[in-house]
Parts: sequence; structure tokens; C-alpha cells
Amino acid sequence: MKYLAMVLSLLLFYFFAHAQNQPDATNEKVKVESKITPTPSPNKSAQPEVTSKPRSSAREELATEVLASENEQKAIEQLKILLKKYQGTPTEASLLFRLAELYMNKARSSRVFEMFQEEVKDGEDGTGASFIPKNVVGKEKLFILEAVKVYEAIEESHPEFNQMDAVIYNNGYAHLQAEMKAGAELVFTRMLQNKRLRESPMIPDALLALGEISFQENNFPKGLAFFELIRKYPESKVYPYGIYKSSWCHYNMKSPENALSSMEEVVTIGHRVEKEGSDLKLDIRKEALNDMALFFSEAKPSSEAIPYFVGQAQNINPAPYLERLSKIYNKHGKIKDEEMILLGMIKEFPKNPRRPFFHKRLAETYDSQNRLKEAVINLVKFDRACDDVINAGDVIDDPEVEECKDTVDSYAIKVAKDWLKRWKKETNEKHAIAAEQALRVHLREQEALAANAEARYVFSDLLFHLEKFAEASLEYEKVGKSIEDKDKAHDARYAALVSHDKAVKEDWNDENEVRLKVLAEEYLVQHPTGKHYLDVSFKVALLDYTKEKLDLALPRFYLLGQRFPAEAKGQKSQDLYLDILNKKKDYIALQKGALEWKSLEKDPKRRASLQVIFEQAYFSHVQVLVAEQKYDEAITLYREFATNHSDSDLADEAQWNIVDLFFKKEDFPGAASAYLEFYNKFPRHERAVEGLIRSADLYEQMAMPSQALEVTKILSVADPKNVASWLLLSGDFYAASGKYYEAINEFKGIYNNPMFASQSNLTEFASQAIDRVIFLSDQIGNEEKYLSVLKEMASSNVQAISSPAISTYAESLFNQNKNAELGDWSSAGLKRNLLAEDRAKLNYYEGTLKEKAYLNMTINDSSMNSLTKDIDTKSKMLGSVQASYQAATKGGDAFTTVNSLVGLAGLYQGFVTSLNSIQGPSSFGEDEKMALKDELSNVVFPFEEKAVETIDTALKFARKSDLRDGSVGKVQRILDNLNMKKRNISAVQTYLPGPVFANDKSDKGAK
Repeated sequence: MKYLAMVLSLLLFYFFAHAQNQPDATNEKVKVESKITPTPSPNKSAQPEVTSKPRSSAREELATEVLASENEQKAIEQLKILLKKYQGTPTEASLLFRLAELYMNKARSSRVFEMFQEEVKDGEDGTGASFIPKNVVGKEKLFILEAVKVYEAIEESHPEFNQMDAVIYNNGYAHLQAEMKAGAELVFTRMLQNKRLRESPMIPDALLALGEISFQENNFPKGLAFFELIRKYPESKVYPYGIYKSSWCHYNMKSPENALSSMEEVVTIGHRVEKEGSDLKLDIRKEALNDMALFFSEAKPSSEAIPYFVGQAQNINPAPYLERLSKIYNKHGKIKDEEMILLGMIKEFPKNPRRPFFHKRLAETYDSQNRLKEAVINLVKFDRACDDVINAGDVIDDPEVEECKDTVDSYAIKVAKDWLKRWKKETNEKHAIAAEQALRVHLREQEALAANAEARYVFSDLLFHLEKFAEASLEYEKVGKSIEDKDKAHDARYAALVSHDKAVKEDWNDENEVRLKVLAEEYLVQHPTGKHYLDVSFKVALLDYTKEKLDLALPRFYLLGQRFPAEAKGQKSQDLYLDILNKKKDYIALQKGALEWKSLEKDPKRRASLQVIFEQAYFSHVQVLVAEQKYDEAITLYREFATNHSDSDLADEAQWNIVDLFFKKEDFPGAASAYLEFYNKFPRHERAVEGLIRSADLYEQMAMPSQALEVTKILSVADPKNVASWLLLSGDFYAASGKYYEAINEFKGIYNNPMFASQSNLTEFASQAIDRVIFLSDQIGNEEKYLSVLKEMASSNVQAISSPAISTYAESLFNQNKNAELGDWSSAGLKRNLLAEDRAKLNYYEGTLKEKAYLNMTINDSSMNSLTKDIDTKSKMLGSVQASYQAATKGGDAFTTVNSLVGLAGLYQGFVTSLNSIQGPSSFGEDEKMALKDELSNVVFPFEEKAVETIDTALKFARKSDLRDGSVGKVQRILDNLNMKKRNISAVQTYLPGPVFANDKSDKGAK
């Protein structure tokens, strides 16, 4: 009893442990990739069933297997104890069978004991479902081998065991798991040959196993024979599997039509089972339909595919099998057939969740044919179909469909890269256009992130290449904000600007302008040292400048000009900065700007240009001050310019303008001083001498001789061609200032200069200098000094100097009534080589002295003898005086000539007076005296006439010489007096006027 209780408890334990590890297929969904698992049982045949893995967590599954492994090991140990006890008894076979099963379960606890349909990849032909279990490896295989030993022992030691069919079948099955196919084939063959087992329900299973072994060895006829034998067992659960595998044998035996026909039977069985509600384990329609796609591709035309599979599938979705068919066509290069299937599916199943992938397949197909337009169209439809499926809200069991959008993105970027490579290789624009559309699909509705920045960058470049500049600018902007590579971010931001500029062309409306500035600011802030910083900032500034937004452009141009003085646009910025200041008439800032740019410039030509701008701005500023009548400020600025920029071409103009400003102020001394200042700063200027002349003239007009003298002294050096004139003027200014001696020295400097006075040459300047010396010497008021000057001049060897000095000295003596000295001086002077004028003067003075002596002589008429003697003497003296006066009228100046003629007239009249005063000797009676007077009257008369004629000549000469010192009136009065004393008045003769003729303009009149 004790041992019996132990056996019963062991059997109960095994039952619960075994039940715990059996998968429950009734509650699980059947997937396309179904797994076919035989479940061996000691009481019944192991039947293939369609299952999937239980969806328990990995942790729960591991815990269950550990528990089962521990229990099974305990059960094995208990069975071994019992086997020792029941060895050789009928119970031993049952115990051994349980032991073998425990070893099998032991292997299963480490590795799930299942049979799988071989996975078939898209487009691959496959070999259908396999009903041979997967091999067991590692330590699990040891448990399988232990089970095999036990099964072999049962078959050998207990041939009459009532569950021998299960023992042999499980033995063969274990051989398969242990990779002993040859042994398995022998085991299954023994089962078929065992007459006792011919009615066993497990015979079809053995046939299926033998057929699989032959199929695995590519012995398709042999395999087909085994599978066809299963048809004898239509009630067997492996019946549809036998037909299924026979279909594959037909296919591999190059009979796709028979293969397709056999597979149609499998589908029909499945439909019948579904209608009858029978065991669903017999339903392998989906596996069959999936394999039928391969058979159909070789047995029927593609045009029949859709109605065929729709008819075969009935209430099962035929799309997956048609899709597989399209992939098979694709694999075998039957592109037209593939296209027909895909287009038909799109039309037939518009709401199928896998419709997006139909378009994807079409896109791939068209791409392979280089039909890019159709490829792009289907790529776009692929994307939109994905949206439709996802947005429909239906439950999606297909993981590929669930990840549809990711597939769109990955596929779009894949083909985009491929098309880009082809474009670069073939330079065909259609590839560029296709790549653009692919990238558009890839990036559609995607936020600009680092993950897609590279693709977006390529997309932007394509848009730019295709001249879609506006959109390219937007995309480049996104790249700049999202890409992590700093260099690419820089390039993208700049490209956004360039694209925008090209998109706008010349249409810079407010919206376009705002966007440009936003993009530019982004670039400038993010890349303050970017290589396009100058171009970008200059573009913005130039736009503001063009639109007359000068206050915005001004600071930007300034910064660019300061930062990039050696660059062309930097220099252009400098120029435009200055231009804006000029437009704003901010001449002070304009000056500073020009000088600042000049300080940054190395090119001498540009430095010169900037200097010109500075100078022009300077002058413009001053002109504004002048317009505002701020003359003093203007003068100060002009003076500073002339001083600080003396090498400028405008320095002289600035200095000259100062004069004009003084005139505007009516500050004439200031103007005269400014002229002098101009000379001092620019002594070699073409107007330097002119300035000095004007300065001297102004000072003279303002009666400022000292200042005028200063200027003329400078002029005498500055204007060597006219040095004598300036020396004369200097002397005059000395004289005007009362500095006579200095004036005399100036004049001496002229006539003592051989260039102006020599024996052969007497210039007007020397003559004037001589006159001025003589005049000033007289004006000094110091007779002694005056005469010493004249004597000094008289001693000169130069006739032009000595001659006038001698005559002037004589004149001085004459005026002082120094007759004795005058006589000596005149006598000595007449012996010198004198000028005609001066000789005439000396003759005149000599005549006056002789006339005085002549006039002082009285005639003694006391006796005839004395009377005769004195008249003779008087007559001789008359002749001598007459000779002197007459000599004085030759070559003299007008005054000397007139005075000499007057003297002659007086001489003649005096002679008349002397003769008329004679009364006769006292011894004469009255008659004799009367006779004497009559005689003398005849002598006197000619002299009276001569006196009148001489005075008349003097008057005419005075008038002709236009003497304005009163000489004319004086001579006229003398003439009048003489005429009144004449004894005889000439008769007056009259003449009639002559006839007057027309147009006769001649001066006719009385003679």
C-alpha cells in the first residue's frame, strides 16, 4: 500500500505539472505567420495545431519553467525508484512511457517544444509550412536522447504495450528533434510496417512525418507519395496538411498548375470547416492562400489575379496574398505584372489599411524603370494614404501599417538620396525635381528639429537650384535654427538671405523688407564673425539707404566702414556714410567721418579722396556759418583750416575767403591784415603779391601809412619785377608817416641802383625818386640838411641824379635870395653836363641875377657923353640877360620856359622904362630934349612890341602846357598891362565867313 500511494501521488503531481505547461490555443488569435505545434500525448496521437506563443510576460514564463523543471526532476527520481520496484512487470511499460514523457517535458521546460512554419520574406518563394520540429540543442538535447533510449527500451522489452503507436511515434518525433532524421525515418517506417498498428489513428501523422523527411531531403516524388497516402484518411486532422504539402511537392516538381489546384483543395477544406464549425485546427487557409501567390505567378496570367484571389479567399481579406503576388512578380522582374496587381488592388480595395504600401510598391516599381514622374506621384499618394489610414481611427493590427508614417519618412529620404546621386551623376533635372518632391514628402508636417536638419538642408539646396527662392529661404531659415553643426547653420542662414533676395528681385515692399531684416539680424547676431557679415549688413544698410531711411542706414554703414576698411564694401559703406551726412547737411560729422576713414586707409589715392571730402565738408560748414552771418566763427574755422591743412589745395582758398568775410563785416583793417596773412602763409601763391598789393592799397585808403609801409616793404622783396615801384611807395609811406629821412633813404635806394639810373638810362622810377628826395629834403625844414642832400646828389657822376640836384639847389638859393651863392652855383653848374631842363633852369636863375644887376643900373643923363656911355652899357647888359633867358626857354620844363619868357618880356619892358626915364642932359634945351626923346622913342618902340609878343608867347605856351599853378592868369595880367601901355593900337581887321557846304564838318571861322 505504501508504494501504491507513492505511485498515485506521483501520477497526480505529473498530471498537474504537465497541464500547467500546455499552451492554450483556444483563446489566442491566429496570425499569418502561424506556428504548427504537435502536442504528444501518451493516450492519443499528437495532432498538428495552429498556435501562437502565449503573451505572458518573460518573468512569469521563466518562473513557470523553473517550477516545472524542479517538479519534473522530482518526478523522474520517483519514477526511477518505482521502475526498480516494478522491473519486469506489466506496470514497467507504463512507468517507462511516463519517464520518457518526463524527459521530453524536461527538454520543453528549457526550450519551447513547437513546430514552426518557415518564415517567408517579402518576395521570396519559400518552401511552405514545415511539420518537422525545430532541432533541440545544448543540454536539452540530452533529455531528448534519454527519452529516445526509454522509447527504444519500451518497444524492445514490451512489444505488446497497448500504447505502442504513441511510443513509436514519439520516438520518431524525438529523433527528429535530436537531428536524427535517418533514425526517425526508420522509426516511422517500423510503425507503418507494424501490422498491429495499421489501424492506429496516428498512421496519418507518421505519413506526414515521413513525407516531411523526404521533402526536407528534396526527394519530392517520395514525399508526394507519403502525402498522397494521407488522402485515405479524410477524417484525420492532418488531412489538410497532407494535401498542403503535396501541393508544394507538385510545385517543386515543376507543376505549378497541380500545386495551385491542390492548394485550392486546402482552402476549400478550410471554408467547409468554418461553415461546419468543426475543429479550427484544420483551417490553414491563410497559409495556403499565401503560398498560392507563388503558384499563381507561374500558373495563371496576372490579369486574372484579383478576381481569382477574391474568389478563393471569400470572407478572408485577399489583399495580403495579392500583395505577396506583386512582390513575387517584382522579384522575378515581371514589372508590368506587378504594376497591374498593385493598380488593381488600389482600385479594388480603396479602404484597405495596407493601401499606402501598394503605392509604395508602385513607387519602387516606377523608380526601378526610371519613370520618376509616376514614382513621385505614388510616393505622394503613399504619404497621403498613410494619413488617411491613421486618421480613420480604426484598430490597426498590422505593425507595418502602424508605423506607416515612419516608413514614409525613411523611404522618402532613401529615394531622395538615390535621386540626388543620380542627378549629380547624370545632371538630369528630372532627378532633381524628383528628389525635391521626395524630400518634401519626408519633411511634410515635420517640425524643424536637429534630427531632420540635414535632410531639410538638402531640400533647401534643391529648392534654390530649382529657383524656388521664396520657399528655399523659408527652409534655409528652419535649418539655421535647428541644425547642430555651427558651420552649416552659418551657411544656411546666409543662404536664407540670398534666396530671399533672389525671390524678391527688385520688389522691396514693406513685407519683403521686414523679412530681409529679420533674416539678416538672425545671421548677424548668431555669427558676428561670419564670413558674410559684411555682405549681409551692407545689404540691409543699402536697402535702407535706397529707401531714404537714412537714420537706419547711417549707423550700420558707420560700423561696416570702421570694421572693414580694407574691403570694397567696407569702403563703399564709408562712402555712403559720408554721403548720408552730406544729405543731412551734417558737415561737422562729415568732417569727422572723412578724417576717421582717412586714418584707416593705406591707399594714397583714397586717402586723397577722403581728404577732399573732408575739405569740402569743412567749407560747406563754414558756408553755413556765413549764411547765418556768423562771420567770426567762419573766420576762425577758415584760419584753422589754412593753418592745420596748409598742404591742402583749398588752404589758400580758405585764407583768401577770410578777406571776403572781413569785407562782409566791413572790417577793412581786418581785411587788409588778412591779405598780409595770406601772403605770409602762401608766399609763393600766384595771388600772394596781389594780396599784398590789396593790403597796401587798403591801408593807404584808410590812412594807415605805417601798416601800408610794412606791406610795401614786403612787396619790394616779394615782387622783384616791380621793386622800384614798391620802394617808391615805401618811401611815400615813410613820408606820409613823417619819417622823412627813412623816406629819403628809400628813394636813394632807387636812384643809386644802376638798374634804374645810369649815364645811359634813367627810369621813371629813378626820376620820381630823385624828385621825391629833393621834395622831402625841402619839406624837412632843415635848410642845411636839405642843401647837403642836394650837394650830395649834385656830386653824383650820374647825370640824371646830379643834374636835377644842381638845378634844385640853385632854385633853393634863388628862393632864399642868396644871389651871390646862386651866381657861383649857377656859373659852376652851367659848366657841368646837365640835362636840358636843368640847364634851362640854371640859365633862368642866371638871367634873373643878371636882370637884377641890369635893373639896378641907372643911366646918367647929365651929359651926352655919360648918357651915350650908359645906354651902350645898358644895351650890352640887356643882351647878356636876354641870352640867359633865351637859353632858359630851350629844353626846359613848362614852368621854366614860361618864367623865362615872362623874364624876357620884363627885360624888354624894363629897357623901355629905362629909356623913357631919360630927360636929357641939363645942358639941353627943351627942343633938344624933345628931339632926344623922339629919338629914344624910336628905339623904345620895337622893345615894347617885343615885350608884348614875348608875353603873348608865354601865355600861349602856358595854356598849351595846361599849367594849373596860376601861371596862365599871371601871364594874362602882364599881357593886359602891357597892351594898355602901348601907344599904337593896331587896326582891327574883319573877315566875312566863307560859305557853308552840306556835310562839311571842317572847323571854319574867322581867322
